[in-house]
Amino acid sequence: MADGSIKGPVGYRGSIEVPDSIQVGDLVLHDHVYFAVADMVSARDGAKVLHFKYRAPLLVEGSTTVYRQVAYMVSFGEIVYSRS
Repeated sequence: MADGSIKGPVGYRGSIEVPDSIQVGDLVLHDHVYFAVADMVSARDGAKVLHFKYRAPLLVEGSTTVYRQVAYMVSFGEIVYSRS
C-alpha cells in the first residue's frame, strides 16, 4: 500500500505493535481468522495474555501485527480542483 500500512480487513489498518501498545478491540490474525481482543492481562517481562471471545488466550511476548479500526472523521469544507 502507498502509506506503508499492512493490508487487513476492510475498515482496519495493520501495524506492528509491541505488547504494551495492543488495545482491546484490536484484531489479531490467528489460523487465517481475525479475532478481536476482548480483554488482556499483563504477564512476565512485558508480555501480554490476550483473551478472545471464541478462542483460547494467546501469549504475546514480542512485536506482533495487529489491525486497528480506522477512525473516520466528517469534515465540512470546500474541495478545490486544479489542473496542471
